[in-house]
Amino acid sequence: MIKQNLQFNTPEYYDLFMTCHSHGWKNLSPFEWNNDSNILRVSVFLADEPIDIEIKQNNRKICAALTSKKKLNGLQLKQAQDIIIRSLNLDVDTSDLLEITMRIGSDSAAPFF
Repeated sequence: MIKQNLQFNTPEYYDLFMTCHSHGWKNLSPFEWNNDSNILRVSVFLADEPIDIEIKQNNRKICAALTSKKKLNGLQLKQAQDIIIRSLNLDVDTSDLLEITMRIGSDSAAPFF
């Protein structure tokens, strides 16, 4: 098996644990969340090639280890990169939303449930 690594910067307030749990991925195939290692696993097909992806957050970086039978070519690596960015919303800056939420939370006496 061949292992290749990709690394991504995260938006300022990104949290992989919170993203996985709030989206319910930990209970949704083909995703698998490991609570001990805080690793998200998912399997995908790229050009009919099965790829296992392990994703872990390390501070403001997402590290993805791609495992496959063959070395992935440039196009496959780009497709894997696009899948990871899109799936994890790494291209979405939520800092404005966080500020609004914090303001509403501090101004509101009523619970949200």
